[in-house]
Amino acid sequence: MTSEFYRNIVIATDGSENTQRAISEGIKLAKLSGATVHALHVVDTYSVSQSWTAGWETMYEILKKEGRRRSIKLKSVERPQV
Repeated sequence: MTSEFYRNIVIATDGSENTQRAISEGIKLAKLSGATVHALHVVDTYSVSQSWTAGWETMYEILKKEGRRRSIKLKSVERPQV
């Protein structure tokens, strides 16, 4: 079954337990509708930026690397059959 309603599904990942549920549900929906899944890694930088003054560039690079790793992990999950 393909659906014009669900052509693209964006899954925001933050490494939490809820993320795993969102990934599973998003992929199920994509399989049913033939939609494309897009992963987006999110980080709450507000709390980090308020307490960090030195080393922000290093922290940014660490967060960016972790986001890529998590997105690649999601990308390796079984793709929907269209």
